[in-house]
Amino acid sequence: FNPITLSLGLFAIVLLLFFGRPLIFLLKKTELSASLVAGISKCGPLLTVALTTFMVIYFNLAENRNIEIVGPVPAGLPDLTLDFISSSKWKILLPYAGFIALISYVESVAIAKVTANLRSQKISPNQELIALGAANMAASVSGGMPVAGGFSRTMVNFSAGARTQMSMLIAAGILALTVIFLSKSFENIPKAALASIIIIAIIPLLRFQSIINTWRYDRSDGAAELITLLGVLFLGIEEGLALGIVLTIFSFLRKTSRPHIAVVGRIPETEHFRNINRHQVETWSPLLLLRVDENISFTNVSYIEDFVLSELAKRQDIKHIVLILTSVSDIDTTALEALRNLNLTVKKNDIVLHLAEVKGPVMDKLVHTDFLEKIKPGKVFFRTDEAAVELGKLEN
Repeated sequence: FNPITLSLGLFAIVLLLFFGRPLIFLLKKTELSASLVAGISKCGPLLTVALTTFMVIYFNLAENRNIEIVGPVPAGLPDLTLDFISSSKWKILLPYAGFIALISYVESVAIAKVTANLRSQKISPNQELIALGAANMAASVSGGMPVAGGFSRTMVNFSAGARTQMSMLIAAGILALTVIFLSKSFENIPKAALASIIIIAIIPLLRFQSIINTWRYDRSDGAAELITLLGVLFLGIEEGLALGIVLTIFSFLRKTSRPHIAVVGRIPETEHFRNINRHQVETWSPLLLLRVDENISFTNVSYIEDFVLSELAKRQDIKHIVLILTSVSDIDTTALEALRNLNLTVKKNDIVLHLAEVKGPVMDKLVHTDFLEKIKPGKVFFRTDEAAVELGKLEN
């Protein structure tokens, strides 16, 4: 704990907060133009750095009070080289570089979406990937660090009023001149002042109400958001995002492995079919109508098969099963094989398997297999109502 560092940080935060709404409120009472008021209010970070750096130099705080400062900044521009191509080190670094590239891309797109949403704009993830790739190729021949959009840097830039890429071009130009001619002037900037600028800039990103709302809507997504936030705060941005990616993939696999399946019946005097547990519907004793609300794949076909067999165990009078595939856009090879086995199983119990409302892309794949032939005398019905009318009459 360093009380002088704390004091510098608090001074910087107070100054930055003053340059927000309080200063704008005071300036609006004057005769200054709106553009000039906006320009003055955006000078807070620059003035904060200048004043705290002056304090460090004037009172010699780095030596006398152990204040953490930026320290020596290497001068000059790097030499361009392709030596890394022939080096054996790239083989060692490749797996780690791939992970860095993934995290960098996710972080860049995430912060781009955040800032775009703040302005009601949209981004193109593909263009972001091309831009990051080109920038990293340039960095690779100049010995630069991996290029990515950063939360702190982006929000500082956004808070300063930047609206287009021109802000970064100007910043890059000034940075180039600085590292060539003025690098020594930046040695005494206190890190506490820079940290304060970042803290003030990222405060708008902390939306705890959003996490609460997400938790109420979907607990899996809410947990992923909360754990990602905690991971970023306590482990770091890269580690937190990596944890969030893993949790999101796990949540996705968990959801797809246990798809929603509804036993449906017909709402009287209509052609609409709804879940028997949610609506008053009519059913037919020899007919089991099942609606699968997810693509059928190797991750969930076993669950679907178990669900069907459990329903058959509950009702001994079933003679026909109709799988309603309204929400199914794909059936992979493993799932198709499992459906073949399911068909064989139900046939042994004198039960016929049918399909209804099969989408075009799914039917295009099924016609190239023997599945439709294997389920005969089972049929493929265009509408669920047709299946209910034809198969429901068999009760009599």
